Amino acid sequence: MDLTAAYASTKSALLGLSKAAVGELGPLGIRVNMVHPGGVATEMGAPGGAVPQEYSKAPLGRIGQAEEIASVAAFLASGSSSV
Repeated sequence: MDLTAAYASTKSALLGLSKAAVGELGPLGIRVNMVHPGGVATEMGAPGGAVPQEYSKAPLGRIGQAEEIASVAAFLASGSSSV
């Protein structure tokens, strides 16, 4: 059993929650950002370090790296992203 329906529905729920938070918190000067990476070279995205072949068809031709996601998150959390 794949269980992708549960995973996909929770990601969709977070998108809706984030959009609602933008409308509620934006007027208070609170920024809300979303990061929705595709496949990332973690135990979930590349179990045992084996990158699934389908990532060769991704726009960059490779799987994402955790450090790339972390740097985006750090930027969004910084004051530099509000300029």
